[in-house]
Order: sequence, then structure tokens, then C-alpha cells
Amino acid sequence: MKGSHAEAMAQILRLRGPNQIYGARGWSLFRLSHHRLVRHYRNTLITQLTFLSPKQKQQLAFKQSRHGALPESEAWLDSLNDELPYVRIEKDNFQINKTCERARNLRKILKDSDLPADQILDMIKEMHDLDQVATTWRQSPGWTYKTIHRSEIIQDDSTASKFPEFVQLHQDVWIAYEWNYHRTGRILLHEELLECLDRLQSLYSGSQGNVPIDLSSFKQASIRIIRALIDQILSTVPQSLGDIDHEGNLTKISSGTPKCEGVGGYFLLWSIKIIKRTPSATAEQRGIAEGVFERIRECTGMKAALGELSNI
Repeated sequence: MKGSHAEAMAQILRLRGPNQIYGARGWSLFRLSHHRLVRHYRNTLITQLTFLSPKQKQQLAFKQSRHGALPESEAWLDSLNDELPYVRIEKDNFQINKTCERARNLRKILKDSDLPADQILDMIKEMHDLDQVATTWRQSPGWTYKTIHRSEIIQDDSTASKFPEFVQLHQDVWIAYEWNYHRTGRILLHEELLECLDRLQSLYSGSQGNVPIDLSSFKQASIRIIRALIDQILSTVPQSLGDIDHEGNLTKISSGTPKCEGVGGYFLLWSIKIIKRTPSATAEQRGIAEGVFERIRECTGMKAALGELSNI
């Protein structure tokens, strides 16, 4: 295990310096090294449990990565003082784990069972409620951002048209990155719910009662949420790719491209890829995402190195 650790550390040390994260290759290797170290420390404990079978070790590693607290922890946490900051954090994390586990169980039931329509609709409603709970997890000063109209950045219509109508400004692009992963996860959730609703609609298209009405209502709600999330992700593009700074000022570049462009491209890659293939996105949103993806291919070196193979 020391070999894996040493190899990851060697990559990080080899890339040390002020330009470490600005090159596409350097940033990719840095992230690879980081993930290798995390995996090393998590798996060290698992491999030391020699009395377990290989399958049991694999299951333990999987569960360890998905569950941050044991169910019996709730009574112990309830006995602690809420006024202590670290206790509040632990309690909040425990509730988040419970919410996520409930959502995973509901998703599995919706995929694997043939329940009556009214029960499925009840579960979809609960999924919508859990999704709204998830939106409250980042209501704190550390996660705040500012939304401005593009007219506050530039007055020239031809240049302004290249920006989304509304732009989000984050103090740190890492925060925008985390927000966008959170938003993309919610997009995937609602797409799954829409697939489930489409299956129900095909089964109950000729039925009487409130089922068709409820189906339509839930579908409209999910589509509305997906499109709003896509707009929010796209509104982070100008700052992430270095067109503007965190205060909304146009970036003045003496030569070449912004140093942060490659890193910003990496941050946006997964979210933009999902938007491109999301059926619920509008044609305009998909067109914007296609343009952003082309910029990402250019600035990260994907296009030059991989050609059409990078057009994922």
C-alpha cells in the first residue's frame, strides 16, 4: 500500500508550484493524485480486515462511502448540546444522511416494483418534498452568491448577448463547482422521476379520476425545476471560464487566455455534459450548453489531444 501512496505523493510533488492547477495536464494529474490518496486511506482499513471474504470487504467499502453515521447514532447525538457548533454540524450531517438514504430507497422502489398508481404518486410527492429539503442544506454565509443581470457587466448589446441573461458571482469558483454538482444531481433525480411518470402515463392514459391530473402536475413541476437548475448552472459559466472576476468585472487579458480557464472547464465538464443530453432542457439551453462544451474542449486541451473522441 505504501507504493500507491508514494506514487500519488510523487505526482503531487512533481507538479508543485504556482502553475500547478492552471495547466490542463497538471490539473488532471493533481485530481488523480488526490483521489488515489483518498482511496488509499479508505481501503487500508478494509484490507486489514483479513477475516472478511473479498465480497464482504467490497460491500463494506461501498457502505462506508455512502453512510456517514450509524442508525443508532441518533439517540447519542440527541443527548448532545445543540449550542456547540461541532455538535450542530454532526446532527445536520446525520439528518442529511437519513434524507439521502430515504431518497435512495424510494428510487429503488420506483424502479423495481409494480405498485398501484396512487402509491407511486405518493412516493413521487415525497421525492419532491425531499428534494426541497435538500435545497435548504446550503443556506449559510459560506454558500452565498450574488446574481446580477448581464447589463450590469457590459452595456454593448453585441458583447452582452454572449453572456447569459443572469450571471452568478461566487467569491470562490470552487463554491460554484460544488453548487453545480448539487444542481446536476437534482437534474438527474427529476429526470428519473419523469421517466417513472411517463411509464405511469402509458398505463393510465385512458383512466378516469385524478391520476392523469396528478401525473401532469408532477411532470410540469419536475420540468420546471430542471430548467431552472440548468439556467443556474449556465449562469456560472462566465466566472468559471474567466470571462469575468468574482465582482462581475470583465477580465482584462494582456495575452492569451485566462489562467483559470482550464480549471473552470474541468469544473463545468460534467454539468454541461448532462445538460446537453437532458430531454427536459429547452432547445435554447441545449444550444448554449453545446457552445460552452466546445469552449471546454478547447481550453482543457481535450479537442487537440483527443479530437472527436472528446465530443462526449
